[in-house]
Order: sequence, then C-alpha cells, then structure tokens
Amino acid sequence: AKIAANQVTNAKMADDSITLTNLASTGELESLTTSSPTPNSTALTVLASLAIPTGAMDTAGDVLEITAYGTTGATANNKTLTLVLGTTVLATNSTTAAPNNLNWTIEAKIFYTGAAAQKGYCKFTFNGVASEIDVFTGAETWLANTVYIKNGTAAVGEITLEGFQAINHKKNNN
Repeated sequence: AKIAANQVTNAKMADDSITLTNLASTGELESLTTSSPTPNSTALTVLASLAIPTGAMDTAGDVLEITAYGTTGATANNKTLTLVLGTTVLATNSTTAAPNNLNWTIEAKIFYTGAAAQKGYCKFTFNGVASEIDVFTGAETWLANTVYIKNGTAAVGEITLEGFQAINHKKNNN
C-alpha cells in the first residue's frame, strides 16, 4: 500500500525505530579533485583519506569501491603508491621500473565479510603499463576507520593525486 504525502510524522514513529543502518544506502562517501603533490620524504605520506562512517560497512556483502588517479613526475625515481585501511596496508604497487611522467590510477574494492574482516583487490596502473593487481584478506575493525592512499617517494611532486572517490554499496540496497 502506498502512504499518502505528509502522513508519516515524528509523532507516529517509535523512538529508535530509524537507525543509521536502516538509512545507510549505496552512495558516494567522499570525492575530491584537488591536486595533492608528494612532499620531499620517503616516509609514507597521506595523499587522501576517508573516514568510513559508522554503519556504512556493517553487513557481510557490503562493498567499498575506491578510485583514485593522478600523475607522476618526470624523474627516474621509483614511485610507490599504497592503499591502507586503518593501520593495515592492503596493497602496495611493486613496480620497480620508474613510471616517469605518466598518469596513474588505483581501482580497489574492499568487501566486508564479517566483524573485523574484509577481503578485496587493488589494481595499480601507470598509463596502462606495469599494471598490477594485489589481492588481500585480513582482520580490520570497520567502525571509525579510515582508508588512506599514501606514497613513499623521495622528491617533491613525484606523485600527484588529482582525484579520489569512494562509494559504498550496501548489500541490502540494490
């Protein structure tokens, strides 16, 4: 049966009947298109991060889809990109040939498989060359967690992040 317009009011709803899990839907969690170049450091440095809201990933079968892209500097140095969930490194490109003056992409899907567990894959591509796919499984607590895209290169501007997007796909929302 269809509910007529303006028939559901706060007074007609039971306390705590609507939860974040009930409201959470497939949708964009984060998107940015501001350039973020690397600093002069070989330490892992955050290029982008996303806090995963409570309830966004709480049902087996929920998926977090991450896409990021950017450019690399025209140097002969190796470039390292790393995808991290909380404190767990999910994937790092192992490209040993220096990807000089190229476009790069990261495409990843993280599947929630249960409390404190996930599995998934991450694909790193430099101009369609030296493409690499890492598969991962492991324990991680999703509540109040953060996804990071980090680098570990030696010079300023070796890797520049141009865009980053994260979308959650709830299993219970088709």
